[in-house]
Amino acid sequence: MINKRYIYISVGILSVIFLINYLAKKRREEILQNLIFNDNDALNALKINQALNPSGFSFLKSFDGTDEDLLFKIAEEIKNIDKVAKIYYEIFNSRLYDDLQKELSAEELQRFFDIIKKKN
Repeated sequence: MINKRYIYISVGILSVIFLINYLAKKRREEILQNLIFNDNDALNALKINQALNPSGFSFLKSFDGTDEDLLFKIAEEIKNIDKVAKIYYEIFNSRLYDDLQKELSAEELQRFFDIIKKKN
């Protein structure tokens, strides 16, 4: 027979995990709302994520393709890629440079950064 103590411990651990996940999600939402209304870099981070993950489902990210043309258009709007990368990480808990490298060929990645450099 299963000891009740183990059941209580398991329920407690699951509750703590759920609470931490919930609080982290709420924090990301607060950051997102504050940044979008005050900062074009936050909007660019969102647009980049949409171009990298058109379906919006993280588990489909590697299957749904990347909108390269949209990424190049977004690159024309970026003034500070490091700030966009920081915001991208805060919102999506993923590193922008790694995501770009996974989704773009070497030539496309170079073109993306060349567009940003030319703009600045």
